Amino acid sequence: MPAAVGMVAGITLDGQFDVGLRAIAILGAAAVVVILAPPLRRTILPVLLAAAALGAAMHHRSFRTIDVNHIVNHVPADPVLADVRGEVISEPSGSRTEHFFSGWMHRSDSTRFLLRAIEIQAPGGAIPVSGTVMVYVNREIDALPVGATVSILGRLYRPTPPANPGQFDYQEWLARRGVRVGLSCRNPDLVTVESDGGGVRSFRERIRRWSRRMLIDPTLSAVDESTLLETLVLGRRRSVDREIEQRFTRTGTTHFLAVSGAHVGIVAGAAWLIGGWLFGSRRSAAILAAATIIYYAFIVDARPPVVRASIIGLTLCVAVMLRRAPSTFNMLSLAAIVLLCMQPTAVFDVGFQLSFAGTFGIAYLYRPFMTVIAETINRRTPSTENYDDPVPYVSPPRAMLHRIVTTIVQWTVVGLVAWAATAPIVGFHFGRIALLGFPFSLLLTPLFVLTVLVGFAALVAGSISPAFSIVAQPIARFTAGLLLDAVALLDSNSPQLHGFLALSLALVASLFVFHSGFSMRRCLSRIVQSNPDSVPLFPPLGTPKLRHWLALVVGIAVCLGISFAGKASTEELRVTHLAVGSGTAAVIEFPNGQTWLYDCGTNRSFDVGASAIVPFCRTRGSDRLDRVIISHANTDHFSGFFSVADALPVAEIVVNGWFDAFAYRGGASWALLDESRRRNIPVQIWNEPFTQNVGQVELEFLHPAASQSKPPSANDASTVLRLSTWGHSILFTGDVEYSGIETLLRTKRIASSVLVLPHHGGAERNIARLVESVAPTVCICSTSRRADKLPRITQAAIKNRTLFSTADDGAVTVVISPTALTIEGYASHRSTLIPRED
Repeated sequence: MPAAVGMVAGITLDGQFDVGLRAIAILGAAAVVVILAPPLRRTILPVLLAAAALGAAMHHRSFRTIDVNHIVNHVPADPVLADVRGEVISEPSGSRTEHFFSGWMHRSDSTRFLLRAIEIQAPGGAIPVSGTVMVYVNREIDALPVGATVSILGRLYRPTPPANPGQFDYQEWLARRGVRVGLSCRNPDLVTVESDGGGVRSFRERIRRWSRRMLIDPTLSAVDESTLLETLVLGRRRSVDREIEQRFTRTGTTHFLAVSGAHVGIVAGAAWLIGGWLFGSRRSAAILAAATIIYYAFIVDARPPVVRASIIGLTLCVAVMLRRAPSTFNMLSLAAIVLLCMQPTAVFDVGFQLSFAGTFGIAYLYRPFMTVIAETINRRTPSTENYDDPVPYVSPPRAMLHRIVTTIVQWTVVGLVAWAATAPIVGFHFGRIALLGFPFSLLLTPLFVLTVLVGFAALVAGSISPAFSIVAQPIARFTAGLLLDAVALLDSNSPQLHGFLALSLALVASLFVFHSGFSMRRCLSRIVQSNPDSVPLFPPLGTPKLRHWLALVVGIAVCLGISFAGKASTEELRVTHLAVGSGTAAVIEFPNGQTWLYDCGTNRSFDVGASAIVPFCRTRGSDRLDRVIISHANTDHFSGFFSVADALPVAEIVVNGWFDAFAYRGGASWALLDESRRRNIPVQIWNEPFTQNVGQVELEFLHPAASQSKPPSANDASTVLRLSTWGHSILFTGDVEYSGIETLLRTKRIASSVLVLPHHGGAERNIARLVESVAPTVCICSTSRRADKLPRITQAAIKNRTLFSTADDGAVTVVISPTALTIEGYASHRSTLIPRED
C-alpha cells in the first residue's frame, strides 16, 4: 500500500505543479537519505518517498516530455493542410451529441479514431514522425479495421484549451492520453486504406467482431435488446440508443452501461462456481476463473476498472493456486501500481478514481457498517443464550429465509459503502448525484447480473458451436428486455423523485467528512486503547462513541451550512457572454444575488447547455436561474435550454409578444414553449416596452412592441434589453437586422457603454448608424468568426472602438461596479478598464 500511495502522490504532485526534474531528483535523494538514517529505516517513509519520486518521474516522462520527431512539432498555431500516413489503433466510432433540440438542428454523422502517425507527406518527401493523432471524419466510415495503414488528407491542428470558465478541458484530457494533435477530414474519400495491417491490435479486433456475431443476430428486429447486450457484455456503449441511455441516467443507474469491475467479477465468479462444481477443486476453479478473466479482458475495452478488476482477480486466483492467503489491500496496491506503470496519467481519470474508491470503500467500510448493524440488532434483541441448553432446531425453510435475508443485507451494505466512497468523487466531477440511484441500483442488480451472465453464456455457447447460439441468443435478448422494461418502469413511475441533487464543493466535503470519519472510527479507538495514559485533546463529553458522532454531525452541519448558504449579494453587475460559436448565451448576475440567462443556444450540434452554461454557473455558485430570457424564435438562441433546466431549477422563461408568431406548430420554438409548460416552467410574455429595477440595476425592455406591425423576420423580433447601473450600461440586441435596427434608432434611450453587436456581427447596411447612436466604448461579438474575419461593413462601423470577440477572447465578462467598468476575455486574458464618470 505505501508504494501505491507514494506513486499516486508523486504523479498528482507533478500533474498539478510541474515540479521538474530537479525537484524529482531531490525527492529521490531524500528517499536515499532516509534509508541510510537508522531511526527511519524501518518506517514506511523511505518507500513513500521513493515511490513518489518514481511516480513523478514517470508522469514527467509520459506527459511533459515530447520527442523531437513528434508530430506536434510540425503543426503551427493555426490549422494546416497535411497528408498524414499512420496506423489505426482504435476502433472507429460515431461521434454524436444528443439533446432535446437535436432533431431540429443540422447534424452530420462523423467518425473518430486514433491514428499512430508514421510520416507526413511534404513537397520535399516524406517526413518520419511519431505520436498519436485524434482523427475526425465528417461522415460515417464503415470498413476501417484496427491495425490498418491509412493515408488521410485533412487539416492538422492543436486542440485548444477551454474558452469558458468551468468548461471541460478537452485539450488536457487528450494530452493525458498522449494525444496532442487533431486531424479533421471533411470527406471520407480522402481516407485511403493502404493495407489491412496485422499484429495484436488487428487480431484483438477480429476476436471482438467474432464475439459480437456470436452474441447478436443482426437479422432480427430486437434492436434495443441487442444493443443493450452489446453494451453490457462487450462494452460498446456507443451502440446503445440515446433514449435508453437517458433512462439509465435519469434513474441513476448509468454505471451499468460501462463495463467495469462488476462485469469482470460477475463473469469470473460464475466461472469459479462452475469450475468448483465440475472439478471439485478450488485450484481447478481458480484456473478456470483466471482463463475467463484473461479472455474477457481481451475482448472488452481496457478501461481502468477492467484492468483493476482483472489484476485483482488474477492475483486472487494465483494465491489460491499457490495456497496463499490473499490480502485485499496488497491486491489493490498491485493493481494500482501496474495501471500507473502502464499509464501514469490514469490517476486523473474519473474511471480510475471511482474504481479504486469503490473497491477501497468496500474493503474498508464494509466491516464497520456491519458491526454497527450487528450492535443495533443485539441491543434491541434480548439475550436468551444459555450454553447449558441444547442448540435449538431450525427448520430448513426458516434457515433458508435467514440466509436470504442475510445475503440481502450484506449486498445492501456493500452497495451502500461503495456509494458512500464514490459519491464525493461523482459530486466533484459531475456536480450532482442521483437521489434514488442507490435504491434503484439495488433493485436492478439481480436483472443486471442475470443479463451479463446469460449474455456471456450465449457468447461462450456460440464459440463452442454456432448451433448453440440459436438457443442462447433468444434467452439473452429476453433477459435484456426484462432489464429494459424494469428501467423504463422505474423511469416512468417516479419522474418527480429521481431528480438529481446538485452538489457544491462544500457538500462534497461533507460527504468526505462523513465516510472518512466513519471509517476512521475503529482506527481511532485502537489508538486510544493502545495508549491508555494519553491525554485527550478535548475534555470528556459523554462516551467516546458519542463524542465521535457529535464531532461528525458538527462537521457535516458546517459543510451543509456553507453549501446551502446561497449566493451572497455583491456590489457589482456581472454579465458573461460565453463562447458558444455562432449563438448567444449571456449569464447576468445582479448585485442582489439573482442570476438571469439571456439566450442559451448555438447553431452547432453540441449541447451548449451541458458543456458550457451549466459548468459556468456552477463555478459561479449559482444553483438556480431566476429568469431565462429567450430573445427570439431561432434555435441558435435556445438549443441548450432543457439541458440547463435539467441541471438548474428555472423559475420562469420569458419571451416577447411576437415569439408565438414565428413558432410554427411542430417546430423547435413551439416545442420549447410546449415542453416548458409540460414541465410546469412558467412562461412570461413581455408585450410592450417597460422599465423595472432589479436591485440597483435598471432594466429596460426596448423592443419589440406587440402593438407595432409584425416584424419581417424572427431576427427582427429579437428582445432588446438595456441594463444600467452606476453610470454605465450594456445593450443586448439579439439578432435584429435592418428593420429591427431602424426601430431601435427611433428609440431615445439606446446610448450604452457596451454594445453587444446584433446578429453575431452580421453585415447590416445600417450597422454603422446603430453604433454611432449607441456610442459604445466597447463592442462585443458572440460569434465563431475571428475579429479579422468579420464583414468589412461591421469592421468599418466599429472603427477604433475596442472589440471583444468570443472567437478570439473566449468568454467575455463585463463587470460594472460603483467605481469602474471592467471587461475581460477569459482565453486571451485581455482586459479593459473604464473608470466611472460622475
